[in-house]
Amino acid sequence: MKKIDYSEVLISISDEKSILLIQNEEDNELSNLLKKYFKEVEVVTKGEDALSIHMPERYDIVYIDMDISDMKPKEIIANIKNYDYTQKFIMITSMDGCPQIESLMKMNVVNYMLKPLYLENFLLVTVSVLDVINQNKLRLNENKSGVVEKKTQQQKLTQAGEMIGMIAHQWRQPLSIITTLVGTIKTRIELGFYDKKVDPYATLKTELSECFTTIEESSVFLSQTVDDFRNFYKPNNSKLIFNLSEVIKKVCRMSLLNTGLGTINTIFDLDESIEIETYENELIQVLINLFNNSKDALKENNILKPTINIILKESESKIYINVIDNAGGINEDNINQIFLPYFSTKEEKNGTGLGLNMSKIIVEEHIGGSLSAKNSPLYKGADFCIALNKKSVEVKGKK
Repeated sequence: MKKIDYSEVLISISDEKSILLIQNEEDNELSNLLKKYFKEVEVVTKGEDALSIHMPERYDIVYIDMDISDMKPKEIIANIKNYDYTQKFIMITSMDGCPQIESLMKMNVVNYMLKPLYLENFLLVTVSVLDVINQNKLRLNENKSGVVEKKTQQQKLTQAGEMIGMIAHQWRQPLSIITTLVGTIKTRIELGFYDKKVDPYATLKTELSECFTTIEESSVFLSQTVDDFRNFYKPNNSKLIFNLSEVIKKVCRMSLLNTGLGTINTIFDLDESIEIETYENELIQVLINLFNNSKDALKENNILKPTINIILKESESKIYINVIDNAGGINEDNINQIFLPYFSTKEEKNGTGLGLNMSKIIVEEHIGGSLSAKNSPLYKGADFCIALNKKSVEVKGKK
């Protein structure tokens, strides 16, 4: 069996790892070893200095020499654990300090090394601790991804209830048109309306033709509405190349922002040539959140001429989607908190405080962009901006 070369293993897993060494002034043996394998190593000789530079998640491992003079190792560890309970520690001790190791092991001390130091022991201990750290980070990322996915699905279910109402509202007008047209033609026939005309057949034929055209247009709208919502709830974890202006208009239909059926004036300023490769359904979910947020603000503030401006532009490296309302803007006391989880300015029964938080997570951790908010003096309302990174992909018609 081939012997494991722990030196090569450490080199392979030490990249981008940060180390803090709290050591005795007279002992440079460990610091020299650490600097050989790690790019970022900070060395201090006092516990107080270590506490002054230590920050949460700054160091992957903190090595502590049991022989430092100004503070007890247990005191240093306890101070750090007060604000960074996941920090991992490795102790360096002589045989005399071994009795203290057992109690320190209960305080995130994951291993120790005996003096005098031997290269093989240093490598074995350090590799084992880094392996634990890497496994923990992997599990944490998996759990975080699972939590985000669960919250995203929960929010979709919440939106489903809202959208069923939207579908009913969207369908009400075209169904009413169809019912009215059919009822009108039927009543006119029953009352002999066409019999009184010079050419009854031609008159009836003309009105039926117009009626059928209108019914067909209404049916297309009904079908389109179903497709919009069905595609939104269809699971899709793959990236797609799509036209952004088409998606924005589709979300407007879903959110009742089109001028034909809604009471909100929607002004589009869209570059219809912009295409992007990303997760379409997740972007749709964010846009629905932003549109609903603006609609709620317009309603709550009783704006007489409610307006939402939707702007789609691009720069050399970014694509920008701005959703701007005229609802008066965000209170300056709240503007830095609106993306925090469970923060809501709505009444308790109406707001969960998850919509904008989830939108920010989706944009910044899934789609690969940023979501920000500011007040617009020009439009006299809130301006939410989605900035998306352009993908280095070849799309149809573009290089």
